[in-house]
Amino acid sequence: MPQAALVALLAAGCTTHITTHPEARIYVDDELVGTGTAEIGRIGPPREVVIRVEHQGAVVERTIDRDFEATTVLFGLFSFYTGFYWGWSFPEEVHIDAPEPAHNPWLPKQGGKSPWGGPGT
Repeated sequence: MPQAALVALLAAGCTTHITTHPEARIYVDDELVGTGTAEIGRIGPPREVVIRVEHQGAVVERTIDRDFEATTVLFGLFSFYTGFYWGWSFPEEVHIDAPEPAHNPWLPKQGGKSPWGGPGT
């Protein structure tokens, strides 16, 4: 019966959900993993990853790492102590606000005049 509980714990939280602006590209360690939403493996050995979100030329980065949690203790006790190594967890949810688009100085600001003062001002 304890093995069934361990399997249920593993199945309940297998992925970390990453969310941002629906059109933003999401990279994990420089690998494109999705647009708007993505999932990465949650359980594993201690590890740090860099999440990069790109939207309309702007970029924001955030680093997350796996933590030692109560589930790590359970994994360790029910797996002959190997779970103390492979049972660390990323957060269940990671939300990264989309970065502000980069301003192009060659384009007029919204509601403003053309920098050239010509037609279209």
